[in-house]
Amino acid sequence: IRCYFASIGMTVFPSDGSKPEELLRASDIAMYQAKDAGRGRAVFFQAEMQRKLVERLKLESGMHRALQRHDFTLHYQPIVDEAAGGALGVEALVRWPGGDQAPWVPPAVFVPVAEENGLIVKLGDWILRSACEQFARWRSEGLRLDYVSVNVSVRQLREPDFVAKLIAALKDSGMQGKDLQVEITESVLAHGAELERTLGNITAQGVRLALDDFGTGYSSLSYLRAYPIHTVKIDRSFVQGLPRDPAACRLAESIILMCAVLGKNVVAEGVETEAQQQFLRRAGCTAIQGYLLGRPMEAADIPGFARRLRSTARTATPEYIIATSPHTAKIA
Repeated sequence: IRCYFASIGMTVFPSDGSKPEELLRASDIAMYQAKDAGRGRAVFFQAEMQRKLVERLKLESGMHRALQRHDFTLHYQPIVDEAAGGALGVEALVRWPGGDQAPWVPPAVFVPVAEENGLIVKLGDWILRSACEQFARWRSEGLRLDYVSVNVSVRQLREPDFVAKLIAALKDSGMQGKDLQVEITESVLAHGAELERTLGNITAQGVRLALDDFGTGYSSLSYLRAYPIHTVKIDRSFVQGLPRDPAACRLAESIILMCAVLGKNVVAEGVETEAQQQFLRRAGCTAIQGYLLGRPMEAADIPGFARRLRSTARTATPEYIIATSPHTAKIA
């Protein structure tokens, strides 16, 4: 037996429109609102819905133009592992500068929309290729960088040619698989067998696979056992309360211990204070990412950051190897 639930949009005459076409347009907007709210429900039209729809359409058209004009840019946030001799990686983060003196559009605004309308595929292809090209430039300039990390969505992984595009990006830039890390969220693993082969093909190239924002989604030990996860990134929400919040401390310690047992590397995200870093170090996590090290910065700022990191590592005691945030870093 199949059950179908209708999504219904309702309007009121004459407050929502005095003409049939106006009422139909308003009811369509309300119907899509009902679908977005979970389907199988009836929603009355409200003027606020139309305003949000107009803003959404403007955002989508702006994203299409930005891709065509190459308006998007990448910033890079350092990831440092003390235990690996101060190994330095960077995470590529997409930014959208506003045009004509307009403010930058936050990633939290445009990335979810790109995932919903499918534009994340084109945007993600550009991010992957651009990050690999930048890594190759750094290497050619003599910068000792261990890897670049790129976020990949479920929508991208579902594309039949995604692995081929990844291999092409590596080959064209002259990178080896180990030079690239692909970050996924737990929602990817929830799709099970559908993406298992794709993830296996990615790691078969020697590419690292990192589980981002761990603990905020469909957390399951079976995921860490079943999938070829190289690195687990502890979400910043678990780090913010360290070391004052006993519950946050226990959660962070448990995640670090669990990953150690499973043979996974651990990176703590959102580290902002030395007290947080010291707690994580004592708990066994030596790789961190966050404002304590540096904010996301332009590619041109990474070599200077690397020099400061090496300089600090030579002069500091092992317990306090840390790089300060560069004042030249620019963020969205």
